[in-house]
Amino acid sequence: MSYFNDQTSYEIAKELRRTQDVLGHFERHRITRHVDSELRARFVADLSARFPTEDKGELKWILSVAITRDRQARTLSMSQELYVTDLITKFGSFLDASVTRTFDTPMEEGSTLSAADQPQIGSEAHAAMAASRDVYMSLVGGYLWLANMTHFHLAYPAGQLARFLTNPGLPHYRAALRLLAYLQSVGSRPLVFAPNSARGLDTYVDSSWATRFSVSGCLIFYHGCLFHWFSKMQKSVSLSSAEAEYFGAMMAARDLIFVRDLLVELAIPLEGPSVMWSDSKSAVDMSRDPVAFKMTKHILRAAEFLRDLVARLVIEVRHLPGRVMVADLLTKAVARVVYHELLRLFDAYAATGVVCPD
Repeated sequence: MSYFNDQTSYEIAKELRRTQDVLGHFERHRITRHVDSELRARFVADLSARFPTEDKGELKWILSVAITRDRQARTLSMSQELYVTDLITKFGSFLDASVTRTFDTPMEEGSTLSAADQPQIGSEAHAAMAASRDVYMSLVGGYLWLANMTHFHLAYPAGQLARFLTNPGLPHYRAALRLLAYLQSVGSRPLVFAPNSARGLDTYVDSSWATRFSVSGCLIFYHGCLFHWFSKMQKSVSLSSAEAEYFGAMMAARDLIFVRDLLVELAIPLEGPSVMWSDSKSAVDMSRDPVAFKMTKHILRAAEFLRDLVARLVIEVRHLPGRVMVADLLTKAVARVVYHELLRLFDAYAATGVVCPD
């Protein structure tokens, strides 16, 4: 902080600085030798002297998410299996004959949810959905929790279902039940962190091209571990697929800048520009080619923002073949074969750091 508005913020800053010193001391000892019980006890005692703390041992649960560590394999996994089981137990009775078969994808290929399927308020269709609206809201709330915590591959369907939270139509309700049937079929998928020091800060971004608002998806990895993702609808209509991809890259760049600043605050050095992977050659060219950039006058602000970051060597946009673009899972309902192949590539990346396998 460069200045403080009052005495309270100054005292908070002093305590934060003291905590950083304690953590730094602990980290230096952790690097040079194994953490023994004596050092751990000293650390907890020093921290407890400054803040109210309760030592419950190694972390097992946080926010209803199970934490499992394998220190020999150097992995950490986050699982919401219990939450998924509770969700199925609570709402499984609403699955009718049309959604009781086994599903291995969260959405039907190519399916889109439209506001045109929302019933007119006051109509018979709206009255018929009255009993289902509370169920729909609860289901979507559960899906959003899963998508935000561990199930990145549910970010697109959860986000699309959330658009119709207050007035869902029958197609929206059936899509929500189908997603529940998918979870019932495949169960919970843990998010595994397997650090690979060979990998740096990598970002994958992709966008669909819709008649109205396109959807952009982004995955950000650090040392091979996924820790941030989003699936968002763009706020303007894109005139071309290249424009949609470029807008998506700009949206991802904003989050990437925040991540870079956070790593700097944590005293983690960053060498060179952060790599952003896109499967659009046109978007890659527009980010650095002055000739291609001249075609972006109608989106000048977004274009200038990303191009400035590229010119200052903060971000480097590189091309990646669409067949291995894992962020495609967050932009549309892909085909079953593509869905499972992209999940396989995601697992391979987390384990080996392979960006573009041959």
